[in-house]
Amino acid sequence: MRKAIIVDDEQHCQVTLKKILEWNCPGVEVIQTCSSVDEAGKYLSENTVDIVFLDIEMPGKNGFDLLYEMSSLDFDVVFTTAYDEFALEAFKTNAVAYLLKPIDKDELVAAVKKIEDLRSDRFTKEKLLDLYNLMTKSNREIHKVAIPTQEGIEFVRADDIIRCEAEGNYTHIHIKNEKTIFIAKTLKQVELLLKDFHFFRPHNSHLINLKYIKSYSKGAGGSLKMEDDSIVPVSRYRKEDLQNVL
Repeated sequence: MRKAIIVDDEQHCQVTLKKILEWNCPGVEVIQTCSSVDEAGKYLSENTVDIVFLDIEMPGKNGFDLLYEMSSLDFDVVFTTAYDEFALEAFKTNAVAYLLKPIDKDELVAAVKKIEDLRSDRFTKEKLLDLYNLMTKSNREIHKVAIPTQEGIEFVRADDIIRCEAEGNYTHIHIKNEKTIFIAKTLKQVELLLKDFHFFRPHNSHLINLKYIKSYSKGAGGSLKMEDDSIVPVSRYRKEDLQNVL
């Protein structure tokens, strides 16, 4: 059973959507309804859910504000709105679906099925990653990490990774020879993947391989020049930690 919440400032919309889900999506349980972004943000910070059915236009903060304020998005998002002009922005936030009010039953069912298909695919990849990590746990001299990509899993030498850069809930992994892998993992998840190797996070959006630092320029936090000639900012809060590891 997938746990879901509905975020909509109009109570009749909450009731209607909940009924459509109950009648047509038995695998989804609505465990909470919220009438504002602040109410939803508080609930999500204290509870785990699988799906958020999210209105966009609400008094005060809108639906996008909720997503941008979250430290991580570990749930699927289905936008439910009366306006179609927000569709492009919605999919930039990695929404699974964008449903226009009044909600069409068949489109809602299709959105829920899409979530199930995506989760099944992610589950398969995670199992493969667990298997690989188990196989290499006692043999770390291999020095490879398993990177989940859209096509499958790519095995990369940790020493070949120059730096990683966050883009929302995605990460660009920059590898030697000017190769870049774009994956649907947060930088925090990538940092955990590389924790056994010589990586350092000088900034909230950047993770670097210490062996590829070319130079350090001082400033409020300063900046690093990497071997690929990229410039990586250093947060003033991480400056002292960086100087210690250098």
